[in-house]
Amino acid sequence: MKPFLNMITRQIYSVFSHYIIHLVLFAFIITFVIFFIEKLGIKNIIFEIKDKFFKESNYKWKILFYTYLYFILDKSLLSRSKGMINSFEFAFKRDWLFLVKDTWSRVQAVENILFFIPFSLFYTLAFFKAEDMNLKSLRKIIKFSFLLSLFIELTQLILTLGTFQLSDLVYNSLGGIIGYILVNYINKKSHNIK
Repeated sequence: MKPFLNMITRQIYSVFSHYIIHLVLFAFIITFVIFFIEKLGIKNIIFEIKDKFFKESNYKWKILFYTYLYFILDKSLLSRSKGMINSFEFAFKRDWLFLVKDTWSRVQAVENILFFIPFSLFYTLAFFKAEDMNLKSLRKIIKFSFLLSLFIELTQLILTLGTFQLSDLVYNSLGGIIGYILVNYINKKSHNIK
């Protein structure tokens, strides 16, 4: 179990360490954009964004959601090179978490689940109110997670950026469900505290 957890930790660290440079560059660019907007006298835009950011809680979650959506698309599509192994035969064979003995396949399965938890968490917090959390909103989350995953898998298949795997559709949807459940749990706990 320990080698499995170490492998997951290393894999997640390698993915996120790649984005540290991107985040620093993003912050640097935003700083210059803000500086030039202020120099050009368009301060009202900055103050409006700042007011929305601090007054509307779902605005922060929308920013996080779109940022994380970019992260998922970059990891699964944009940062891959064409011509990788692309076979539809893997759709039914690989990466079923409890059926494989290969540690690397298990790590990838857990990674797929983990990467979709923040995705659905941010999506739920950005676009749903606490009182709207019901079975209908859960269905929307499952549908959205599944459709995004299907888009990624089909794009990987068509552009030869990876393999099409049904297991990824299931794991990504499962991650979406877990993220939604976490938000629902947090909302209920905070409501009980109040």
